[in-house]
Amino acid sequence: MEAIFHEFHARLVFFAYEITGNEEQAHDIVLGKFMELWQDREKLTFNSEKSLKSYLYTGTKLRSIDQLRRVKAEQKVLKGYKNITVEIEDPFEKEALILKTEAIAKLATAIETLPAQYKATVEMAIAGKSNAEIASTLGIKESSVRSNMARARILLLKKFTGDLGVTLFIMTLGTTAIHG
Repeated sequence: MEAIFHEFHARLVFFAYEITGNEEQAHDIVLGKFMELWQDREKLTFNSEKSLKSYLYTGTKLRSIDQLRRVKAEQKVLKGYKNITVEIEDPFEKEALILKTEAIAKLATAIETLPAQYKATVEMAIAGKSNAEIASTLGIKESSVRSNMARARILLLKKFTGDLGVTLFIMTLGTTAIHG
């Protein structure tokens, strides 16, 4: 295993970096792939170095693409959150900002898992659209917008039971805390 790591590590990091454009992410992706190889070592068999190489490069490529998708989804939602106002009365502003950012990132990932209609409604609300604008864009009634938001909140709250930071953001979705 050590020989495989030494032979392929640098090449795979370069390969992942070429896809992601981020050296730290590239290292994490490759280490994750090697950990997967180690965990599955008893189940995997390779007929040749070529099949091992194919396994490593294909896995690294897929992990890199997944990472790009996660980053893109987070950036999309984080961009919309610039319109959210949450008062945090904390003497340690830096720590509060870190907590807020982490809560937003968790929520962004969770929003991606919502049913399409709820996801679209939530994303438009985050972007500052009014219920009337959302209804018009989606071709639904305003009451359906309110219903979609309420159901989306319930689904999101279930995912974050006990996480106060994320819960606070979820509760602000579609309320007066969102400004256009």
